Amino acid sequence: MPKDTSIGKHKPLRQWFGNAFAVGDVGEPSQEDLKALDRLARFIVNRRLETPAILFLESVVPISYIGSQVMVGLEPIVGPFFPQKDWECLARIFERRDGIQRLTLIIENLVRERDKNAR
Repeated sequence: MPKDTSIGKHKPLRQWFGNAFAVGDVGEPSQEDLKALDRLARFIVNRRLETPAILFLESVVPISYIGSQVMVGLEPIVGPFFPQKDWECLARIFERRDGIQRLTLIIENLVRERDKNAR
């Protein structure tokens, strides 16, 4: 029988680093995560902070993954002031490349709905 010589072999560098910088974009976010995102969007819109919030969100899109990791680190500090379950859900959403875009779209839809009802 031939010996398995693949154990001592090295993978090509490209294959080894293939998923090194991948972020959690596999599948759709859970319903729980989307509900937390909706609650955050409603919080922003109810206080009429949509313009500064969208401006801020769009400016941090390139570093949203790093921000989500900072959220994980800040969880023990923020715990007494913010529901832990929502904090974890938002951190998972912002790990995704489309997390900030989802929040921005929800905010814009809520603003449109609010303005339509005001007329």
